Amino acid sequence: MLLEAIKERGTANTLADTGDVLLKIIRNVMRARFGSYKASVF
Repeated sequence: MLLEAIKERGTANTLADTGDVLLKIIRNVMRARFGSYKASVF
């Protein structure tokens, strides 16, 4: 599915969108797991 999206929309745009989505997911996971600890690592 990712390859199809890249072919349809263009490599640069798709990679940028994918990167944004991954960053949002990572941030949400970090908040969910480490938010209660108030870790200053991030």
